[in-house]
Amino acid sequence: MAEPRADEGRPRRWRPFLITLVLVAGAALAVWFLWHQYMHTLWTRDARVRAAVIQVAPDVSGPITELNVSNNARVEQGDPLFVVDPERYRLALFQARPRAAVAGRRGQPHQPGSADLRHGSAPALGAHR
Repeated sequence: MAEPRADEGRPRRWRPFLITLVLVAGAALAVWFLWHQYMHTLWTRDARVRAAVIQVAPDVSGPITELNVSNNARVEQGDPLFVVDPERYRLALFQARPRAAVAGRRGQPHQPGSADLRHGSAPALGAHR
């Protein structure tokens, strides 16, 4: 008959250690996942955000003299967002009118926006005064 082992009477101490290790690793993984979701997924209480940053540029470059929107303001299509320096706009309009007239006399197709320039208005995202 085999002799009994000396450690058979003692409870196994590795099981509580292993269970604790698995629980701590699971909790760490859950914390990492929640932190990652919080930091890298844009959200609000009311809706999900589809665009974090969008690029807006006027047809004529120049300093912005007036900003017509504020943070978290509702904006409808066609609302002027900003006003570009009117002097630079007038200069660009003054330079574009002769080019549009020459192109019209030659029978060439107009550049995008040139028909609007001949009539005194230009399509732009910013308002011009």
